[in-house]
Amino acid sequence: MPSTFFGLNIATSGMSAYYAGLNTTAHNISNKNTKGYSKQEVQQQAKVPISLKTSYGMMGAGVDVKDITSSRDVYYDYKYRKSNAVYGRYDTLDHYMENLQSYLYSKDSESGGITNALNDFFKTVSQQTTDASDTTMRRQVSGAADTLMNFIRETANNLQQAQKEVNTQIKSTVSQINSYALQIASLNKQINTLEVNGGTANDLRDQRAKLIDELSQLVDVEVVTDTPPDGQGLEEFLVFIGDGALVDTYTCNQIQIEASTTKDNQTDCEGLYKLKWTNGQEFNIRSGILGGQLQALFELRDGNNSENFAATFTGYDAGSAAAPGKITLKASQTDSSCSANSWDLSKLNIPESDGMLKIYNYEFQYDSFEVSVCADGSYEYTFTLKEPLNDGQKQHLDVAMTKGKTQSTVGDDVDFRGIPYYMSQLNEFVRTFSANVNQVQNTGYDLYQQKGCDLFVATTLASGEQFDMAELLYNKKEGCYYLNGEAQRGLNGSDVVYAFSSKAVKGKKTSYYSMTALNVNVSDDILEDGKKLAFSADPNAGVAAYDNLTKLSALREDNSMFKQGIPSNFLAVMTATIGVDGAKIDDCTTNSKNILDAVDNRRLSKSGVDEDEEGQHMIEYQNLLNYQYRVISVMNEVLDKLINGTGV
Repeated sequence: MPSTFFGLNIATSGMSAYYAGLNTTAHNISNKNTKGYSKQEVQQQAKVPISLKTSYGMMGAGVDVKDITSSRDVYYDYKYRKSNAVYGRYDTLDHYMENLQSYLYSKDSESGGITNALNDFFKTVSQQTTDASDTTMRRQVSGAADTLMNFIRETANNLQQAQKEVNTQIKSTVSQINSYALQIASLNKQINTLEVNGGTANDLRDQRAKLIDELSQLVDVEVVTDTPPDGQGLEEFLVFIGDGALVDTYTCNQIQIEASTTKDNQTDCEGLYKLKWTNGQEFNIRSGILGGQLQALFELRDGNNSENFAATFTGYDAGSAAAPGKITLKASQTDSSCSANSWDLSKLNIPESDGMLKIYNYEFQYDSFEVSVCADGSYEYTFTLKEPLNDGQKQHLDVAMTKGKTQSTVGDDVDFRGIPYYMSQLNEFVRTFSANVNQVQNTGYDLYQQKGCDLFVATTLASGEQFDMAELLYNKKEGCYYLNGEAQRGLNGSDVVYAFSSKAVKGKKTSYYSMTALNVNVSDDILEDGKKLAFSADPNAGVAAYDNLTKLSALREDNSMFKQGIPSNFLAVMTATIGVDGAKIDDCTTNSKNILDAVDNRRLSKSGVDEDEEGQHMIEYQNLLNYQYRVISVMNEVLDKLINGTGV
């Protein structure tokens, strides 16, 4: 049988429950604008009834507050973070692609730009045909050529500066990720400390969820939790990014940043960052599940449209204590395992030194390389390594040859048109265009009745020293190479037409591999003296002869120079490509933002605080508390009458 004061106990339980509800409502309202806060609710249940041992059974004992829970929805958290990672990637790409577009094409036909400068160059060449001996107009030709190359160098420098900025942003992003990891691990410890004996630390869990939301914009996040079945004990909380665990409950595996001592591409900046975990494991920056801003930054910095160097491993020389090892590769257009930039010097984009040659998943650092170009169109590469090959490396190469794993690469395959791709496009343009112009120059005669010199040259970035270029062009109609303007006919397929070293040597003719968009220039001799432009095909034809100038002018419409057609078409395709990419990324950014907002709105409808709803709850709890007071008042009167009025 219940005690005399049982009714007061019931009312007291109601007061406690509704006070908890009122306080929770006040807490919700005060956090209406707190980012990451999720609405809390009081979970009530009837207390265990008391058996009266009578015909009418059991009597209720009041109400009990079971828990105060958060209305956070795990499903919408997951959807939000996935959407946030997608948006973070496209938003970052969109920001930087706008800059790249502004670098690569002019706004209109009047403003500067590579295409306009190219048109101006050919325009001045055409005007010269009225009087080939006019030195003033000759200076205009050399000046227009200089302007063209200035625009190309400026564009290349802007691209390289953009790569540096992206590289710096990678460091900043990794620092943010590490900071989030430390905060999440700290919150895990606080949450487990408070919840070890039961209960839920809702506000701390909201703070942790908010950190993970913010982290998801930087990198795609996977969260795995293991909660004790009975709700008591320690919860395991793991956060995965890419191919590794960033947080394991109380510990976090930080990401280390290291400046690379090697390059993937010829015109890469020095010291591009690579990542590794603090536990010593490699951090896979090419992981397709990396996601977020970090993946976008690596795509922008390293994206080569999957056009990295690839050739076939054919042999090696182990070297000795006095000589480094050497590895030989071969590339041809008919070999499907070889990429175009391994059998076309205009596309060759590998570092001249300090590059990494990968064969069968093993990397070899090389110091330099030599190339032999054969009449059948095949290229043979000999890479001189930093050191002699050890027994393990020799065994690895033997196994690769035995198993047919002979494809060799330099640099990673990054399926995105980023900064390296557009830099290589500029390199291809200046090499091919310069070689064709210089070949015309070298077959003509200047006003001094001397053979023409190169108009476009490569220079060392440190000293400005000019290299003498060796023109190697393939004539499709004749089916043979032209070397320095002379047809190489009567050669067997295996005969070497031309050989060069990656390290240019002073006083020797240099391959156009040494010419890049960063170091291309107009010859100082021609800039200082326009008479050295070779406009005549015959030294005895007179100063007014311009038959060689006509050949130079005809290059404007030479649709065999590039696979895209005439020179201006090459630039048009390049700028159209980045325009299409930019528009696509812009659309993806807009769409992903719309999806993110839709998911966030849906999530807020579940877990967000509605002030009208909370106001209604506040009035309800006020009324319920008033009723509890009335119950206590009535009980007080009854007991007073029972005890004081009828007591004996």
